[in-house]
Formats: sequence, C-alpha cells, structure tokens
Amino acid sequence: PYGEVERWEADPAEVLLVSFGPIHTREFLSGQGLRGRGRIAAVNAAGSAAMERLLADRSLAHAIELGREFAEHLELVSARARGLLEAAPAGVLGTVAMLGDSLVFLNAPQDLRQAAQDAQAPFVEVTRLAPEGAHLDGGKEPPLH
Repeated sequence: PYGEVERWEADPAEVLLVSFGPIHTREFLSGQGLRGRGRIAAVNAAGSAAMERLLADRSLAHAIELGREFAEHLELVSARARGLLEAAPAGVLGTVAMLGDSLVFLNAPQDLRQAAQDAQAPFVEVTRLAPEGAHLDGGKEPPLH
C-alpha cells in the first residue's frame, strides 16, 4: 500500500497555515533521536507505525492526530508551536508541518489566527480544502469564523 496515491474525500474546510521558520532537515536527521537511536531510525520507525494506523482509519482528522503524535514523539514541536497548539479550542485539529517550525489547523477560529499574528509568526495564511482539488481562485479570501 505504500507508494500508491489515493484520493481521499474530505469535507470543505478552512486551513490555517502558520510558520515560524524552517527546521533544517539535514541538521535534524544528523542528531540523535530518542533512546540514543539515530534520528533517521527514529523517523523510519515512527513513520511506519503511523502509516499502519493511518491505513486502518483514513480520515483527515485521524491523519492530523497521527501527525501530531509523530511530531511529539520525535520532539519536533518548538515552544512557540506548542503554545499555539495548546491555544487551539477544543475540536480544532492542529499539527506540525514536517519538517518546519510550522503548524496546520483545520477550521481554526479568528482568535487563533490572531494568536499566531501576536506570536509574530512571519507567515500566517488561511486557505481552504476543496473537494475538487487544488486550484487558483483569483486571490479571493476565504471567509473566517
């Protein structure tokens, strides 16, 4: 099942993208991971486990939850990112974008977007998931909650 591309059905949703900057992949992978294992081994083990769980439940919500668990397990969540993840109200799903000091939230309310701006994230944008796939919409801003 790995290496195959499948289309997932997902309800339309607003997506809040927040980035505080990059995490350099080479530097991250060259460090030591959990329990003294190299980071590459830790990433491979955690990634394989997450993929097995994702195949059992292919929902977008589950994918985001697994992404967060993966990021927490590999210690990829910065203090700034953790602050925003913890500020998300109940029911708002958020995870770390791999690899970066960046976050993705589904259906985040306006106050979470404001919290990202208050935290001086250099990149804060809102976009949408669309059932018809990626497309340009002429620069129209999606409505915010």
